[in-house]
Amino acid sequence: MKQKGLLIALEGIDGSGTTTHAKELVSFMTNRLGPTHFTFEPSQGPIGGMLRQVLQHRIEHPLSDDVIALLFAADRIDHFTVEILPRLIRGEHVVTDRYVYSSLAYQSTTLPLEWVTTINERVPPPDLAIYLRVSPDVAASRRSQRSGPEELFDKDATQRRVTDLYDLLLGDNNSCGTCALTKDQSSWQINPIGTLPTPPNTFSKTHHRAIINGDLPLLEVQSQLQTLIEKFAQFIKG
Repeated sequence: MKQKGLLIALEGIDGSGTTTHAKELVSFMTNRLGPTHFTFEPSQGPIGGMLRQVLQHRIEHPLSDDVIALLFAADRIDHFTVEILPRLIRGEHVVTDRYVYSSLAYQSTTLPLEWVTTINERVPPPDLAIYLRVSPDVAASRRSQRSGPEELFDKDATQRRVTDLYDLLLGDNNSCGTCALTKDQSSWQINPIGTLPTPPNTFSKTHHRAIINGDLPLLEVQSQLQTLIEKFAQFIKG
């Protein structure tokens, strides 16, 4: 069945603010565009629960990198099929805190990007992927203020490598995406898919993408997100 709602994915390294901004964006979209559902990965499903144990070092049996990557892909298929797709078909919009790019960036720190891409091809891309690009030093400072033990990918060296991969996949500034911020930073220019050079990954060629400077103050990031979503929704409607 054809989806009627928009699927928006927020991406970024740990400490980029994806959760905070995704929740705020859901509230904004509900008020402006209609019912919008917030979700996240790892999901609340059975595989997502296992992955949270892995990330928090709460599993006794050690898992290899390729097994963890396969679990993330399996959780994503379940997440999309059970939670996301039914809402899109009903006409609801969905904002997800992490989606396929998280696997492409995180799992490809130790595994071939081509293989990670392949195991995630069972789910469709988002309508719009938004990369909240934060400098690793800023993200590290934010993570240091969180409570709880260090998680699997929290080491600074890993986060810097993940940043490099996100930059490779999505770009490193707000002029790289199909949605580009205007010079005066007051609006967005939406370019059709395929009209601009795309990153070296086939997944990136099938949907819209935008890069927002997550180092900016919270309210400024939220303002750019809201302006982007309003512009993108108008573009989709034609």
